[in-house]
Amino acid sequence: MKKEENTNAVCILPDINLRIKELITEKTFGNTAAFAREISENLKKKTKGEKTISQQSVDRLFKIDKRGNIDKYPEPSKAIIDSILDTYNVSKKWLLLGELPMYNQSEKENTPTNLKTDNKAVKSDSNFDTLLSEVKELKKSLEAQKKQNEDQAKAIIEFIEKERIAVSDLILDLKNSLTQKKEKS
Repeated sequence: MKKEENTNAVCILPDINLRIKELITEKTFGNTAAFAREISENLKKKTKGEKTISQQSVDRLFKIDKRGNIDKYPEPSKAIIDSILDTYNVSKKWLLLGELPMYNQSEKENTPTNLKTDNKAVKSDSNFDTLLSEVKELKKSLEAQKKQNEDQAKAIIEFIEKERIAVSDLILDLKNSLTQKKEKS
């Protein structure tokens, strides 16, 4: 049986796939391989290393599957869904149905469990705090510079306005002077 090609068909990425893409962007800055590794860790622990989730299985969620009679995006497997829920503490209702809130618990508890006790994560948090502090200082400095620039701009505008008035007065005086000389002659 030959597959009919429908060139007018439009495939829309399912909502659950969009939410998974959102998580990939939020948690691993769009890096699908890193996301697959993170969600795979819990699955490995549960299955004692027997099962993993590959990058390809996650990538497939965002590519049209042309193997069946109808071109469509594949649905995420139960293993992918369960691993996401376990790894990121995402609300099941949010992941499956899009109902808020996105997370079950506070934002700090949304870190993957394998990163919570990792010294690199702690070091990363202190680096983040340092960078955040530097950003706040830079923001204050920029705001002060902006205020100074605004004050200088106001002073320049006032100066230009005074000079414009002075030039207008000078032109008026010259016109009057010329008029008076013409009248005398």
